[in-house]
Amino acid sequence: MRLSVLAEKMPADLVKQLEAIDPESTRDRWVAVHKGRTFRSQWEEGGTEAMAADLLRVGVKCRIKRTKVKGIRAPHIHTKLLIPRDVRDRLLLKGDDFAETH
Repeated sequence: MRLSVLAEKMPADLVKQLEAIDPESTRDRWVAVHKGRTFRSQWEEGGTEAMAADLLRVGVKCRIKRTKVKGIRAPHIHTKLLIPRDVRDRLLLKGDDFAETH
């Protein structure tokens, strides 16, 4: 499949997958310790930086590997999301992780 066709097909496929998600399943289920804030509210307020900080804090990593493809300039990209088995326990906040520092 040509790269341009693949690039056009991927967003449409992702939109279909997102539309298939039950909105009820995306509701907040964990409440943070600090003032009853949820991860969703923390991440919406802090944006991708807050989300990345939490995921790095608990050990979530993304491994990216590039493989040369003969005759094609762009390499093949392999990605693997590494999520610790105890990620839920690690996400539980101990103390006051959302406290603002001055």
